[in-house]
Amino acid sequence: MISRPQWDAMILYMRMVLDGYKGRYMFRSRITHSLRVTQWAQRIWNEDGQAADPEVLLAAAILHDIGYSARDGEDHGEWGAGFAEQYLRNEGYEESFTQKVCYLIRLHSHKEYLKMPEKAASQLTPELQILMEADLLDECGPMAVVFDCMAEAQEEEQSFEKTYQRILKSSPDFLECNWMISPSARSYWEDRQILLRDYLNAYQQELFLTEKMPEEYEKAAVYMTHTMKGHELTPNRRGVIYPFRRRDMHMFRVFYQARRLFKEEKARQKDRRRELSPYGKRVLSYAALLHDIGYRRTTDGLLHAEAGASMALEYMRGEGLPEELCQDTAALIRAHADKRQLTEGEQPILLQLLMEADHQDESGAMSLAWDAMASAMPEAEMDSAFERQLDYDKALERMQRFTAKMFRNCEYRTAAGKELWQQKGRLVDRFLRMFQYDLKEWEPIELLESEGRWDL
Repeated sequence: MISRPQWDAMILYMRMVLDGYKGRYMFRSRITHSLRVTQWAQRIWNEDGQAADPEVLLAAAILHDIGYSARDGEDHGEWGAGFAEQYLRNEGYEESFTQKVCYLIRLHSHKEYLKMPEKAASQLTPELQILMEADLLDECGPMAVVFDCMAEAQEEEQSFEKTYQRILKSSPDFLECNWMISPSARSYWEDRQILLRDYLNAYQQELFLTEKMPEEYEKAAVYMTHTMKGHELTPNRRGVIYPFRRRDMHMFRVFYQARRLFKEEKARQKDRRRELSPYGKRVLSYAALLHDIGYRRTTDGLLHAEAGASMALEYMRGEGLPEELCQDTAALIRAHADKRQLTEGEQPILLQLLMEADHQDESGAMSLAWDAMASAMPEAEMDSAFERQLDYDKALERMQRFTAKMFRNCEYRTAAGKELWQQKGRLVDRFLRMFQYDLKEWEPIELLESEGRWDL
């Protein structure tokens, strides 16, 4: 039986061998990947691995990618088996144990065996099957989303829309198949398929990619886009600019969100139809579409509202729109910036809808993407310390600090806004719990000790 010091020594050897390895993405560590794969292997073995030798399985999982230190690509299994053989012999492990571990390392990349277990029966030992399943389970589901977001943050051109397309493009192979053979591995895989589908659906809805601008507001949309040209990127309160946060795209999304909330609230509040009238919808629509144009003149989070109201009033009057519509639109824009009003007292329904639509944007699926992308971007000049600390844990830490806190602290007034916020909050909670579970790294504890099955 392998002792705790032997497990520690094996992990230390793996860390030393892979310490100098750098792949394409700084945040993707082969060391932490190996420890997560080992954790997945133990989970599967705890539930379905009675036919497998746990020590052979876990030793192979710890060492399965050490070949990357010499050769990146398909040959890393062969190189890794050679390194493992030398290490295990030097450490005095039995030859039969050494050969079994090296066999798993040599073949672990042949995931096609899981597709055709009958044809590969002679090669697919119980240990190899679990190792392959564990290797595939790492960086799927929420981690796949975070991977794509962090990778996108290193691209020269960035946007929420481009990040969504990247996640969507990389997801079919995962969503359309389940190669897992072990019942527990199949279940883990299906849970992550469900979460990824829900996440993509939520992200698409938040982007309003299929919406078409109503004809009445087309000229105002052109004016807004032209006005914000060269000023699409605005710093946050700490002076940080995130290239994926475009102010013009934000205003388009708030426009569609405000109109959707108006429609849903009108169906609920039949006693307030005077306020939720076609005229009220026009006021809200113009205000939502133009609410942040004041950022053209100032980057101040409050002063931009006054500037924007003045600019909107000038534009709408120039277009010959009714004076009452111009004044009511400007009044909404002027008042929208102070989000403390969301929970303080009773606000006019149109102002409440505008503030809720504004606050809803970049929340939920988009907020998780934002945190993942931001975690991969240094807020100051990049240094070696940032590079060393960049990993998936940093993304989780930021999500818990910002997105999770956001959903703990906000309360809406309208029924439509509250329902949408609660729906987003449930998705965020599921995503973060699964992400945290998937990030767990293996430690040399009793092999039969179970951490408990994570429950969706």
